[in-house]
Amino acid sequence: MRRQFTLIVLIGMLAACGASPRDVTFDGATSGYVVLKDVRLEEAINVAEEGVAIFVRITSTASNSGTGATVRYPEDNIVLALTPSDVYTMSPLLQIPNRADVVVEVSAIAVPKAITLEALNLLEFAFGEIVASVIPGGRIGLAVAYLLDRATDETKNSIAEGRLLAYLKTTAPDLASNAGFSSDQMSVSCKTIGAPQTDVIVLQPPFAEAAPAVGTELPFFMTRPVFEADLAGKNEWELDLMRNEIYARYGRRFQRPELQAHFDQQAWYEPRYSPEEFPVSLLSSVQCRNAGFILQYQGKGSGIGC
Repeated sequence: MRRQFTLIVLIGMLAACGASPRDVTFDGATSGYVVLKDVRLEEAINVAEEGVAIFVRITSTASNSGTGATVRYPEDNIVLALTPSDVYTMSPLLQIPNRADVVVEVSAIAVPKAITLEALNLLEFAFGEIVASVIPGGRIGLAVAYLLDRATDETKNSIAEGRLLAYLKTTAPDLASNAGFSSDQMSVSCKTIGAPQTDVIVLQPPFAEAAPAVGTELPFFMTRPVFEADLAGKNEWELDLMRNEIYARYGRRFQRPELQAHFDQQAWYEPRYSPEEFPVSLLSSVQCRNAGFILQYQGKGSGIGC
């Protein structure tokens, strides 16, 4: 059975459905915000027994960092099963600074319905490589081959079967001033607000001011996605150390005496924050993802992230 999917329409609206928007924060002033809310499929695309994952990336051309904040919809380890008439309410809502240096990118990827969480996390991490090397309608195949060396066969197959359905790139002011725009693959519409909503959930800043404490070099779990093969064979204490070092590198203190004692012995460790005061926003998207992935591997959490 083949399902007919439409091309995506992103509708930016005020956050009026009860959920708090996430504020993508950047240094510098802004004249207002663009808020993305709904995804709707419009033009027919054939998707055979597949699901859909939607990715939104926010970056700034004013930053020297090459990293942006990427959000996956849905955020858990499931994918969307959309029909042409469905409207999907994006949760979390994104509140994007309306500034000329802020770039908004959106992609929709068809994936197997039984795709693994590891594969979804890899697709999120490899957003830039995918949209740079795959045209809409094309299979992802080996576009992210360099990330797959340590991935499971199931994850490799899930990614290889993925197809880029649609991709859109614009600046926040263009999105706002034109009340959206259209391309062959995707249409976007939006509304703006002058001031951020109250009770905003802060999405990790794409360009954090603080840098992690560095010894001779950062461990791999600070710089690239962690896979199951990286964790296999490690005992619970080793996994605890790996996961908590992500936070310790930014100066977090720990309530567990054995963890605090361990990090106190590390030459790079500079304790600055209590557990309650620690700003999770210091972590990069990869670090946040890895902390959640290790926690899930230990059977202690959802694995979604920070």
